[in-house]
Amino acid sequence: MTAGLSLLSLITAIISLLFAAAVAAMAFKRFKFPYTIGLVILGIILAALAYNFEFFEPLRQFTLTPQLILYILLPTLIFEASLNIDSRLLIKNIVPVLMLAAPGLVISTFIVGIMVKFMTPLGLGGAMLFGALISATDPVAVITLFKDVGAPKRLTMLVDGESLFNDATAIVMFNIVMGMIVSGAAFSMGTFFKGSCDFALIFLGGVFIGALIGCIMIQIMKFTKDDPMLELAFSVIAAYTSFIVADRCFGVSGVMSSMGAGIVFSWYGTTRFTAEVREYLKKFWEFAVFVANTFIFLLLGLTEKVMFFDIGKSKGIFLYILFAIIAVLVSRIVVVFGLCPLIGMMKNQKKISIQYQTVLFWGGLRGGVPLALVLSIPVSFANRDMLIGLTLGIVLFTLLIQGTSMNFLIRLLKLDKPGTFEKMLSLQAVISSKRKVMEVISNLEKTGHFSDDTVSVVRDKYAAEILDSLKELEDLRDNPENASTVRQIIWSETLNVKRNTYHGLFDRGIIQETVFRELEHSLNSQQESITANNIPPKVIIELIPPEVKFEKFILKLLKLVFPEGKLLRLHYAKALIINLEEAIALVIAVKDINALLDDVSRLYREHSVALNECRDFYKDVHDKSIAHIEKIEKSYPEYADQVKTRVLRQVGFDTELKTMKEMVEKGKLPESVCSEMEAEYERKIIENRKAV
Repeated sequence: MTAGLSLLSLITAIISLLFAAAVAAMAFKRFKFPYTIGLVILGIILAALAYNFEFFEPLRQFTLTPQLILYILLPTLIFEASLNIDSRLLIKNIVPVLMLAAPGLVISTFIVGIMVKFMTPLGLGGAMLFGALISATDPVAVITLFKDVGAPKRLTMLVDGESLFNDATAIVMFNIVMGMIVSGAAFSMGTFFKGSCDFALIFLGGVFIGALIGCIMIQIMKFTKDDPMLELAFSVIAAYTSFIVADRCFGVSGVMSSMGAGIVFSWYGTTRFTAEVREYLKKFWEFAVFVANTFIFLLLGLTEKVMFFDIGKSKGIFLYILFAIIAVLVSRIVVVFGLCPLIGMMKNQKKISIQYQTVLFWGGLRGGVPLALVLSIPVSFANRDMLIGLTLGIVLFTLLIQGTSMNFLIRLLKLDKPGTFEKMLSLQAVISSKRKVMEVISNLEKTGHFSDDTVSVVRDKYAAEILDSLKELEDLRDNPENASTVRQIIWSETLNVKRNTYHGLFDRGIIQETVFRELEHSLNSQQESITANNIPPKVIIELIPPEVKFEKFILKLLKLVFPEGKLLRLHYAKALIINLEEAIALVIAVKDINALLDDVSRLYREHSVALNECRDFYKDVHDKSIAHIEKIEKSYPEYADQVKTRVLRQVGFDTELKTMKEMVEKGKLPESVCSEMEAEYERKIIENRKAV
């Protein structure tokens, strides 16, 4: 990153760059200009100042290096992306994501390699190496824009997911091609087969190592007692350890390893981390990514200016860059518009619209990874300067031309416009929040601290806004074409209530982690049914679940040989208890749903058929759940008593903890005393969870 700078000068320069980036970010945000692209431009300007003014001369020492990108900045970006990724949506779109990231990258490598070989002085090996390194996409600017304009979630997942995976595939492909060039191996079916096997081993091996390290860290974190600082520290350790161990110790993909660790943390985050810890993790990693992207794109601008100044002297380099841009665009067209229609023809795969394909094509920006790979090429490598020049040219073109025009493209394709479903939900939220404000204003008015005129002005403003939102919602609601959408909204709202209820029950320790995960899985399936307009969704409560029936059958057989059968009895009891807790959770959720339907009925009075359909459905669910609970209580009273005892104890512990915290807030109990008692209650809660 630097050379010839003292420690104090280095720290001063880093802080100065961060300050410049933060100030620039405020300006970019105000003018709605992509932050990362703006940093590249800022970096180029700073480099120009460094070569013309003595005051800025220390900036000449700052350049991007492969080690800085791969071992310091990249693990942060990969881990954060994996930590915050919607795993359910990723799994749902895993086929198109992997098709674009793996076969798509291989196809892109060959197309770019062959075209560049015939249009530039590069040999086949060098051209293929360039094809591999330049195929890694970096859509940071695009994803940021998606968030600003509210682009569809699936489109965001396709762009982000492809980038997450193809960073790894590009690095693996680059190393395989480089290894073949160094060893002098000729391109043949044999080398292609060996390369494919190496690719799979490095790719999957990285995922395994990362997931294993992630699981180990999660187990260690059980002893932190929900300390946010300690759990944050272990997340950082997991991000970097997974990358370094995979890359240096086992020779597999460090990127896939960091991703594997991040997905493990994401998977366990909803159940193992408290709300406070989850918030700490989110904020910390958002800041870490901000800093990482700041230095990547700022130093990218500095590097572009410095290297282009030297490499630009090469004869014909700009013409070769133009040829390389054409090759990259052609390969992207073939990959996106060739593979996406094939994916749509596959069984159970949702088609990717032509609008999405257009964004995927034009949004394939390049960033730090291609530059890190090209700079890692040995100095003695033939035509190294040309490879660097071509890479810099492609990166600059995609960022400054494609990146800055993405906003226009998204608006042209009308992908920034929310659908009727999203718009009606948004209006519902606005109306509910403003009505809540009206209640608060009424309560404040009763205190006598505010004049009638002041209260009237504010109240009238909110009342007018509520009327405007109601009018807009009524226009959408009363449109016959939106009847199906209203029905979907009503059913989706009930799922949101159930999700919140389940989270509350789990956070209070009333249901186990296994139960919570099964209920979450059921909710996700129901949401997909509602989205596909398959209403009502299936909620099946069997009196005896299939696994219990099977285990009971096996138990009867094994009793003839092993009269004790303790292990099977244990599994049998566990399955029954899980099923009982699920039924209890459903009963509690239905009560909350009925309250929601009473509230929603004020907004959708004209859709009484859909509301009554929903009420009848959940009444049936409630009755079946009660019957199921009574059946277990009658047939297996010992298991039912265990669950009831544990739930009552948990409610008691939860109530005592809340009461103590309220006393601390009111100053009736010293915080030190509360901390000691809280630790004791947490120990009892853990023991109570293990009691069943």
